[in-house]
This record gives sequence, C-alpha cells and structure tokens, in this order.
Amino acid sequence: MKFRGGNHTGVIEDVTYENILIDRPSQWPIWIGPAQQSDSRRLCAAHPCSLCWPVLRHAECRAPVGGSYRNVLLKNITIREPLTSPGVIFANDTNPMRGVVFDDVVVENPGTRPLGDDFYYCEGVKSGVAKGRTWPIPPCFRDQTSMIAEAQDSLLSDAPSPLEQIGR
Repeated sequence: MKFRGGNHTGVIEDVTYENILIDRPSQWPIWIGPAQQSDSRRLCAAHPCSLCWPVLRHAECRAPVGGSYRNVLLKNITIREPLTSPGVIFANDTNPMRGVVFDDVVVENPGTRPLGDDFYYCEGVKSGVAKGRTWPIPPCFRDQTSMIAEAQDSLLSDAPSPLEQIGR
C-alpha cells in the first residue's frame, strides 16, 4: 500500500490482507508507506521514495504528509525466507498511521539486509499492534503476541511462564 508524493491527499482505510503465503520474495514482502519509485532519469531520486533507499546512504525516502492510513489488518500471513529485511511501515510523523494490526504475521528465516536485527523500518505509526504468533515484531508496534500474553497470565498464577518453560 503506497502513496505518491506531491500535494495529493488520500486515505487507505479499513483494509485487510488475510491468508497469504509468500515464498522467498526477492524484494520487500511488506511495504506500507510512500511509493518507492523513479519517474525521472535519476533512478535514485526520491519521488517520494528513492528506489535506492535504504541501501545507499545518500538515498532519501520521504513520506507524503497527505497520505492517511487507518485500520489496516494483516492476518495469517506467512513469509518464507525473504531475501531482504521483512518490511517498511512508514508514514509522515505529522499524519501517523493509526490502527495497524499484524495478527499471526510470521516471517520464517527473515533476511537482515539492509535493516539488520530490527527487521523492519518502522516510523510514523501512532497505534501499531502485534498479536498472535507475529514475529519479528516491528519495533514501533505494541507487543500483544501470544508469548507475552501467556507470560503475563502466568505472573497472576503459580504456573511457570512459557518463557520459564523454554529455559527448562
């Protein structure tokens, strides 16, 4: 889901992607943000987001102010062995995304290039939530995954937490 740059406004709202399997994608498996494109001879120019970003340091990616994302749900998504980092979730800080939910979004053997162990570029998100078995969790999301919920529940009981059970 992407917005072009310029003085345009638009809304992406109440969208669900569900029951999807992506096998060995060669490019970003998840991209919610500015359009990564070139509309000139300068392939690395940011219009609004450079094709060379974030691989080349000088490349820029600018999230359009007029692009609004609300109530976006990714549910039951499996991504197997992406060749790159799992994704980009990026909006303008003055108009952040709201209500973005990853529910059982699982990336098996995620690539770390170019984003390293954060796995996601995640900026301009006001209310993002990871639920179910989602992994890895975008760094700007609230973690409400199963392991955390089970660990919190075990604190209220005498039973060992799932995290303690893993250590056994």
